Amino acid sequence: MCRVIVTLVSCSITIDQRWAVGAVAGAHDETDLPVARDPRARAQAWIPATSLVGSLRPHLGESAAHVWLGSAMRDFEDAPSATVSESSTIQAGRLRVLGTRPIEASPRTRGTTAVSRERGAADGRTLRTEESVEPTEVTLLMEHNGAADTALLNLLASWRPVIGRGRGIGLGAARVSAVSSVTLDLSNPEHLTWWLGDRTAYLLGSGGLPDGLKCQHPTATPLRNATAPMG
Repeated sequence: MCRVIVTLVSCSITIDQRWAVGAVAGAHDETDLPVARDPRARAQAWIPATSLVGSLRPHLGESAAHVWLGSAMRDFEDAPSATVSESSTIQAGRLRVLGTRPIEASPRTRGTTAVSRERGAADGRTLRTEESVEPTEVTLLMEHNGAADTALLNLLASWRPVIGRGRGIGLGAARVSAVSSVTLDLSNPEHLTWWLGDRTAYLLGSGGLPDGLKCQHPTATPLRNATAPMG
């Protein structure tokens, strides 16, 4: 029987500063700058996996396009037109991003305004309301074919994403606090049964692994704290 090896990767990110992943305000919204809401629990804030992948790509460097995340359309934007043919296509990478776990974080609203340089006081014409979320933790879930890759785990451990808007004033400064992976052999009936029935619970943080399986961890130590100023 042909062996089918697959690895699940979990990357826990601690956001040490106030943060806000923006959403588009509707015509009847009371907040001018709302944050994204989790479609699974509308009262909770949400960090889409795509927001994190945008930060992960430059951190992975050349291995992002050539190995893990595949090529993106912008990889062709700066190339001479003579080198980009009709056969140039976006290549898929080994790493498949599954999403993020729900987070226990509710947005808070506050009013903001710009300061008039002439008067040295708040400019009432720029008064607006915006939402943000207090420091929290989010877990990014991924998978790839083959056994666990220590180089990838070490790269994830050193990743320092900045999440959402307000980066210039220190919002969204974050660090990876934990990384782990588990490798399964889907040609093993026990592993396959778990994959089909219990994998979702494990990804959501409420289930365990098949007997005998243990998580792998990076050899590098994840960063302990972020140094960006408070927003």
